[in-house]
Amino acid sequence: MKFFTSLTMTVGAAMLLSCIDIDPDFGYQGDSSDPTDPPDQAIQCCMETDEVNVAITQTRDRYYWLGLEARDSMYKWGEPVFVPGQTIDTIRLSLQMSYLDSVAGGDYNLVVYGSDSVEHVGRKELRVVAGNAGILTVSDFAAQTCSLCCNPFPLAQRRGFAQFRKTNQLGTTLRGVRASMFSRYGRKLCGDVFDTITSFSLSLINVSHDTSVGWNGSIWSQFGFGTFRIAGQADIWKCRFMEAQGESTGTFWQNYDERIYLNSVEPSDGSSHDYSVELDQSTGRWYFYYDWSLFDSTKVLPIWRTALGSYSRLGCEILHQEDDLAGTVGSPCIIRNVEHFNISYGWIPLTIAGGDSLQSTDFTRWMVDTLPNNAIAFWDVAPRP
Repeated sequence: MKFFTSLTMTVGAAMLLSCIDIDPDFGYQGDSSDPTDPPDQAIQCCMETDEVNVAITQTRDRYYWLGLEARDSMYKWGEPVFVPGQTIDTIRLSLQMSYLDSVAGGDYNLVVYGSDSVEHVGRKELRVVAGNAGILTVSDFAAQTCSLCCNPFPLAQRRGFAQFRKTNQLGTTLRGVRASMFSRYGRKLCGDVFDTITSFSLSLINVSHDTSVGWNGSIWSQFGFGTFRIAGQADIWKCRFMEAQGESTGTFWQNYDERIYLNSVEPSDGSSHDYSVELDQSTGRWYFYYDWSLFDSTKVLPIWRTALGSYSRLGCEILHQEDDLAGTVGSPCIIRNVEHFNISYGWIPLTIAGGDSLQSTDFTRWMVDTLPNNAIAFWDVAPRP
């Protein structure tokens, strides 16, 4: 659920000018508005974002940011906003908190700070107080069932995975990967009808190539199955999933193809099926096979006309750490009979060698291990009850 107050805080320009050139240990000041006015506040599932509008007039460059204080200690700070040395009508500062920050519920001082360098943000000894944004009451997240919530942080901070990474000892020569996957599903996904964030739990086979023109430094193609919850809905769908990423010099979506098949006949829990990801390098199009029959193909992704894979990833991924990974301790998701297509040698069975690795965001929560005959097992250590 979300709600907003209609009140904002504006810091007087004269007060701000008075603290631009003072020492970093300058004491706490009130602002020129009513200190009891609350900031704008948006509350979502076990997360809240607090924002203030600040009017600034200054003659030197500076960063401004919000800090959450109580009893002379700083508990949290927001993203800094750079303000050049000129008159600015208003800037909007924000501070986001979720139950993952472990900030106890209660009343805190919300303070506007300034600092000369972005490296000084959050360091109490190197900032100046620019104004008081009033008292902020932080929600008691501990009293809420936050495992049902989707945390709103950037992708790198919110996702989780357990995977086996196979480095191609023959260099950048991979044109495909195929394997049998024993179907296990993540039992629960975070979110409900009030969440505006998608959630999913997927099991995938993948071919990847690291390149500076890829999104976050890589391009890839992958195919598998899982569970999926559409933003704004409570229903959880079983699905098959394919995705391919090409050159991404502009935005993530520039050369990208993703397809989620919610209405297909999904693999039943406990069944085993064959998946294959294969590149037609003459066109830059990836083809996906399910139980040896063509399932679908991507649009043309030009970079794959000249690029080949240098490693593969076999594993399970969740979009939010509150989602269940596929498999449990006694019933893991298993990928076996793995083969890689090398442009010089054709299909080669998987062998585990130096340079290969088992990887997890957190092995105490999401586990991956090898089995006899070069099979890989994945499971959620502590799925939601």
